Amino acid sequence: MIKLSQLKKDSLLYTFFNFFERGIPFLILPLITRIIEIEEVGYYILFQTIINILIPFLTLNIDSVTLINYYKLDKPEFKKYFSTGVNLFVTYFLFIFFIIFLLANVISNLISFEPDWLIFSAIIVFFQFFANLHKSLMRVEKKVFSFGLYSVSLVLIRNIISFILIIKFNFGWIGILYGHFISYFLGSLIAFYNFYKKDFLSANLNKNHIIDIFKTGAPISFHKLGLWLGSGYNKMIVVAIIGISAGAEYGIGATFAMLLTMLSTSINNALVPHVYELLKNGFEDDKKKIVSITFKIYGIFLFFAVIFVLVGNNYTTFIFGDKYIDSEYLVFPLVLAAFFRCLYTLHVNYIFYTKKTYRVTQITMISGVINCFLAYFLILYHGVFGAALSLLFINFIQYILAFYFSNKLIKMPWINFFIKD
Repeated sequence: MIKLSQLKKDSLLYTFFNFFERGIPFLILPLITRIIEIEEVGYYILFQTIINILIPFLTLNIDSVTLINYYKLDKPEFKKYFSTGVNLFVTYFLFIFFIIFLLANVISNLISFEPDWLIFSAIIVFFQFFANLHKSLMRVEKKVFSFGLYSVSLVLIRNIISFILIIKFNFGWIGILYGHFISYFLGSLIAFYNFYKKDFLSANLNKNHIIDIFKTGAPISFHKLGLWLGSGYNKMIVVAIIGISAGAEYGIGATFAMLLTMLSTSINNALVPHVYELLKNGFEDDKKKIVSITFKIYGIFLFFAVIFVLVGNNYTTFIFGDKYIDSEYLVFPLVLAAFFRCLYTLHVNYIFYTKKTYRVTQITMISGVINCFLAYFLILYHGVFGAALSLLFINFIQYILAFYFSNKLIKMPWINFFIKD
């Protein structure tokens, strides 16, 4: 039986910590948008987009694959799997990083991003991997308070350093880059200390574990690449076609959508461990309980989507400044797109549980490729608003496909739930 009281408690704690973690940048962003030029805000948005595309390429999502096996292996075997994952990541990262270093000038010309910034972003991803791995480990161990304290500490360090560098030393948006680097570097040191204490680090490189990591991790990487093609690509193509200032306008409009995805992340962090435990049992009553909770979460997402649309439509310029008045009309399609992404996240968990991650890859890659063409033409004819429309359509399609495939893999009583016995 799922402990509803514990689930609610964990959800509230994750929501509190996640909103605190994401709320700090949201509170500081209005100050930054008034201090630095709109073009620099555009580069910051572009930096976030590049980080999101570098993560699947540079990490192969080894952290996600490793923690999936927390529920499938006994503790001694999991420790071996964990150390294999860490060692494999370091080796793989160095190889891909070397390629990026050699091609930095070519890549920077394609994405309008300085080669030094690109290389530095890749280094940030290296340290971010270990911080994220540590957070994921605490999450599956259900150490909610430790998870929150660690996450909030990193975001405080990151934003305080960024703010000081921008205000006191006139670093511009580069101060944000340094803030990310320092916070994740310190976070990785803490992570390594805790991994060492738990005896999770060794020279282990198990052949079967390596095969399993590549078999599961590669599809997840392509899945995240597909997600990026369905969202991050839009920001990059807006910059390429219209300009860096348009990228800033799109990014500011998307901050309200980000608040909804923050809520989704918080609920998902609490929900997944409980749901995975229930799926292991496979009882029909437990499945009905999962379905009931899921529909209630649907309602929560819808409620907050309406709130964020109302706030964004009326107070964007008040929050971020008059330079971003054109961002207001982007809020509705972007928040609605985020709503469908939240629903998608709830259902894709079942596919991850079965480890048939190729299904997720099929969903995101196909829809991502469609978005590449759709976004390009919609932006040509409708400007920045076209990018938002394309994202809305693609996120809706991804949700429908995730619902369909997840239910084929793990039959859930979605319809029967409404039929009284």
